[in-house]
Amino acid sequence: VVHTAIVQIPAINEMRDRAYQVNVLGTHNISEIVKETSSVSGLILCGSWHVFGEREYETTVDVGFGYRPDKVEERAKLYVISKMIQEGIVRFYNRMVEDKTYGVIRLGTVLGKDMPEKTAANIFVTNGLQGKPITPYKHTMHRPMLYVAIDDVCEIFRLLIDNVTQRDRGDEASNDHIFNLFYHEPITILELAETVKEAIILHTQGMVVPRLEIIDTGLPSLFNEDEKRTLSVDISDTLDFFGIDELESPKDTISEIVRKKSQRMNLDQSEESRRRKS
Repeated sequence: VVHTAIVQIPAINEMRDRAYQVNVLGTHNISEIVKETSSVSGLILCGSWHVFGEREYETTVDVGFGYRPDKVEERAKLYVISKMIQEGIVRFYNRMVEDKTYGVIRLGTVLGKDMPEKTAANIFVTNGLQGKPITPYKHTMHRPMLYVAIDDVCEIFRLLIDNVTQRDRGDEASNDHIFNLFYHEPITILELAETVKEAIILHTQGMVVPRLEIIDTGLPSLFNEDEKRTLSVDISDTLDFFGIDELESPKDTISEIVRKKSQRMNLDQSEESRRRKS
């Protein structure tokens, strides 16, 4: 069972009772069902890198870095606490249930063609290709982010599912089947915006040159320009376990997203033009 259910931001702050039912009780319920179902080998939880916090990193982020819900924006705190509790439940079951495997893959922010509409990357790409400004917020533009490509996510989940269903339960992984899955180099929101702009210029052959416009909401800056330098990441355990050399870089993923989306937009325009002529 791959457990992905989560009430996310902003809904988690608007429907807290429902969020608790889904995020906490739901995780316990599905873990218990896995325990009681003989035909199921285990459960894999979609975790999140946000459990590490978003600022003031002092040591390398690895599997054992720890949970820091107080190092995130206030609006994200309940989400991070939810992911921590989900992890706790799953990890407890992994130690409690002898004949099943319960694991966690902590994902970076996922980049891909079907990423949620309200993510910064999707907003930047969509607006930029339409010739609208790309608009990072001033108070969060230096936030370091950890990203992962959807293709890498699918491959790692496939490999872990194979591992869970085919191995002997007694053959425990040294990390209790907890994996960090994100590209090893963080990029800031501002760098993401610049990457999207460069990709749009490249793949539209200069026909679209979106403007980069920093939005000042009046909120105090949460991240300084040096914040990224404090974030060092070690995902060697994940790469070694799955026999993978490296993950796709966010810049390459963004470039491919922009290329495909620009092609679809051009195709749509061509079809519309043909319809008008006919």
